[in-house]
Amino acid sequence: MEPPNNPLWPMPTPPKGINLSIPLSAKNYASQIMAQAVNSKTMPLANQTKMTDEERAKLGQWIQQGALLDSEKP
Repeated sequence: MEPPNNPLWPMPTPPKGINLSIPLSAKNYASQIMAQAVNSKTMPLANQTKMTDEERAKLGQWIQQGALLDSEKP
């Protein structure tokens, strides 16, 4: 899934300063991502990217397995 290029409202910086287009940011904030995107489904805001339950489950699985980046895999 590609990140949205055109948010519905102008934002000078990502919410909470977390830039998810940087893989290490996603790893570092994995617990917050799990809470907001997987468990409560409150992000993406208003589900503007139309994130599916399947995508949320896959994201949750990645986090539960340690949020390993491609460069960290054996």
